[in-house]
Amino acid sequence: MKKGSWTLAGELTELSGKGDLGGWFHQVGLIGQGDDLRELEIVRDWYRSGAETYGLRFAVISHAGNRQECFMKACVAYGGGMSLPDIFSSWLARRAVVAESGIATPRIYAAGAALVVEEYIPYTLSDALLHGRQRPGIVGSIGSTAARLINAGFIPISSHDWRSRGGDVVLVDFGQDLGPSDMSHGSESGLLSEVLDNLLNDGVKLSDDELRLIGSVYERALHS
Repeated sequence: MKKGSWTLAGELTELSGKGDLGGWFHQVGLIGQGDDLRELEIVRDWYRSGAETYGLRFAVISHAGNRQECFMKACVAYGGGMSLPDIFSSWLARRAVVAESGIATPRIYAAGAALVVEEYIPYTLSDALLHGRQRPGIVGSIGSTAARLINAGFIPISSHDWRSRGGDVVLVDFGQDLGPSDMSHGSESGLLSEVLDNLLNDGVKLSDDELRLIGSVYERALHS
């Protein structure tokens, strides 16, 4: 995330370890076979994306006109006498536990010592419910995500940044907001209530049927 001579293409070349960015984009699926890179577009330059991160949104645009948005996230956390690479490594380990629990996470394209390039998840959870057409999928995912986090031993401090591809729930923060990861299996934490309160505060009105669906999926997943 160095300024001055820093370029997005240069950072991606270093992270990927490939001299040919176009070839790497083919390899990770950002550009289809038979197509080529036309340009890299910075959608939003470096900004404070969280208490522990800076983020940059960019798009990979091909000659065929296909556009894939990505997110570059830099770890700037500190504390406990740990180095940035060690903190970032712990985030990746926690991320792996979350994914192995059956919870959706962004696809990773490349990772460095304290930097990751991943799939951009376009919607906040509230926006996906307010404007999307796949509410049943999102509603069910809310219950299962909360239960699986608890079963994995996490007691999240905050759920304000849960996001969505439009029909699911995707976790994108694996730092302090995810909470401790060594709680007893199945511990209750009030997590589901917090998620529902956040949605209500954002103007999302869930029907009685949707609330019952969330509750039934949550209970089923919690005790599976």
